[in-house]
Formats: sequence, C-alpha cells, structure tokens
Amino acid sequence: MLGSVICRTQPSFIIVPIREAEFREEQPLPLDNSKIKQIVEFIADGGVHRDDGIHVNVNHEPFRKFLLFFTNGDNLTYGTFKTLVGLKEFIDPEKPILEVIDAREEKGPRGINRLAYRFEDFWFVFMVDELWKDGRPVEDNKRRFSRLLVMQVMDRGEKDK
Repeated sequence: MLGSVICRTQPSFIIVPIREAEFREEQPLPLDNSKIKQIVEFIADGGVHRDDGIHVNVNHEPFRKFLLFFTNGDNLTYGTFKTLVGLKEFIDPEKPILEVIDAREEKGPRGINRLAYRFEDFWFVFMVDELWKDGRPVEDNKRRFSRLLVMQVMDRGEKDK
C-alpha cells in the first residue's frame, strides 16, 4: 500500500537506577524506629545525605506510616506484602517496577530480586538476597525482602502510585 503511513509505538517502560551512596539510604529489613528515623531524615533532606540543617518541605508522616509496614518480619515475604491491608494507600504492591539497575553488583540479577515502588517523589526498592534454597528456586510469593533502598525520583514529571 503506497502512501499509507504506519505509526508504531514502542511500549514505554521505567528503569530505576540505584544511586550513589550520597543519594540513597539503605537499611536492612525489618525496620525499627531508629532505621525509620534515618530514612525519614534522608527524605527530609531531599534525598541527599547532608548535615546542613536544611530540610525540604515534605510531609513526613505519610512516609513514616508507610515504613511502619516493614517493621514486622512477617510482612516481608512478597506473598504477604502484596496482601497487606492499607498498603494500597501508598503504593500498588502488585505492580512493582522490575527494571532496577544496580551497577554496584558484578553481575545482573539471575531472577527477580529487585522490586521498586514509587511513593511521592521517592523510589523504595525492596531487595531479595535469597533466590535459591537447597538447590531449588524460592517461589515468588515466598521470596523475602532483606534490604530497602530509598532514592529520590530523578524525573518527577509523572507520579505513579
């Protein structure tokens, strides 16, 4: 068909890069009050580690409430995590971003071990350290979150929940 124009669009996707130490907060899970305080302080500092007393205008309470879900070790398997009552107020636990690039690691992931969720202007990346147990792959719903990384979103043009 001469003269016809075919318009092809490629599906868009989001890539979440793990930022430099200055621009990320990383804590082992489960969280406790002191770890939550460190994360909230990092968010209040605008996603930068600094001790200059300058804080951005951020309502801290929603972040604190969100982080309280991760103080209970029982909430840290993906199967339980995605059914937590109240979590949808902050994120959609069934729709993680899986394209997380962690250049600190020598090799890329050998399975789904990085789940990123955007809440407000910050990424919350849940890391799974154990994908295999006794020579068998750990089922998706039984994968346990072991670490949490928090980073400010670089492109704030579009907010996801």
